Amino acid sequence: MPSPAKRTLPTLSALFLLACTTHSVASTGSGTTSATSTSTSVGSGSGGAGGSGGAGGAQPSCNPAPAPSHCKNDSSWIRGTATFDPTHYAAGAHPVLRVALRHSWTLLSGEEKIGGRLHAYQSFPVKDVASGQVSFALDMCLFGQAMWSEENGPFHLVGIMDENGNNNLDAATSNETAITIATPDAGELVGMIDVDVSCNAPSPCVSLPLTCTAGASCTTIQPLASCSLQTPACNSAQSFCK
Repeated sequence: MPSPAKRTLPTLSALFLLACTTHSVASTGSGTTSATSTSTSVGSGSGGAGGSGGAGGAQPSCNPAPAPSHCKNDSSWIRGTATFDPTHYAAGAHPVLRVALRHSWTLLSGEEKIGGRLHAYQSFPVKDVASGQVSFALDMCLFGQAMWSEENGPFHLVGIMDENGNNNLDAATSNETAITIATPDAGELVGMIDVDVSCNAPSPCVSLPLTCTAGASCTTIQPLASCSLQTPACNSAQSFCK
């Protein structure tokens, strides 16, 4: 798996994660659907162009989590392989895979255009595009805040093959500039899938096809309005579901 780009915790992450939601966590609640350990479903974007989750229902193959979880539960790791058409790139191209884990709900206007409320993200430089795939691993607890699907609903996992360096969220200084930076350019390869991250299930192993080239419509969603708490509970730091 390519080494993620080295960085320190940016101001942007604090802005997003300190204000993810204003609801408090309830210790119990009845759920409607249990979280799963794999996800190959298409994200719920109204643009409908987030890419398919994999051909023929084949289960993806994932590397082990590269390090201990920041919340001491390795179920927080989302591991996967992003796939793309290598002929999209000229010889010698070196795009960067930008992977973002986003809540299905929003708090600010414009977040519905980028896949939802940001929770965690990581960048993975692509050294060789000829293989048409790149593996990745992203810790939901990367910035220290556990917000499991039991209390916060499914996530959207967004992948952007950044060809010109303008989708690097480390460069954002506010929520507003982050929305601009997180918007994919038309022509860049993008994918979005739904994924549950559960404290009660194994670390998700996903396939993330990058097949959309329609810019912002690739990541536009209909935000989640409400959700029901699931049991067993996960003791999330905050809760959107009731």
